[in-house]
Amino acid sequence: MGFEPAEADIPSPEPDADIIRRYDETRNIPGVEGTSKLSVHLRFGTVSVRS
Repeated sequence: MGFEPAEADIPSPEPDADIIRRYDETRNIPGVEGTSKLSVHLRFGTVSVRS
């Protein structure tokens, strides 16, 4: 079929520990890298909230 690797920047399912520690302080500040970036993995089922 000719599949080729995507050029997309897909975040890792393992978030940075520092982001998790400071999540409650930084999640609502758009200019700060404070989100877990897990929504892509939750949406497509590569990780689950039940795991």
